[in-house]
Amino acid sequence: RKRHEEMRDAYSAMGWRYLFFPAGVGDKNGNFTFYDIGDELGFTAVPKRSCSENECPQQQVPVHRLSEWIEHEVHGRKTPSQGYGGRGYVTGPRVVMKMDIEMLEWL
Repeated sequence: RKRHEEMRDAYSAMGWRYLFFPAGVGDKNGNFTFYDIGDELGFTAVPKRSCSENECPQQQVPVHRLSEWIEHEVHGRKTPSQGYGGRGYVTGPRVVMKMDIEMLEWL
């Protein structure tokens, strides 16, 4: 999506990397349905009551068991000797995950 391209460019200007993974994490592997609600927020796990299937198209995303994903993608990773970007606010290499809850905090 265009928004992810904008985010990538904004983070890149700060010397950071931004990667969007269209997937979820949980306590088991599977799939999850998100609904495109057509506003600046993009997707939600809880559609508006007024959403028909045409107004809020569904998108299935894979869900990975968080512990397995960390083991496969992060654990044992060779960390670079310096932080990406080399700016003064970068104090060393980091692996950061940002998770959007998408209204699931209410379930």
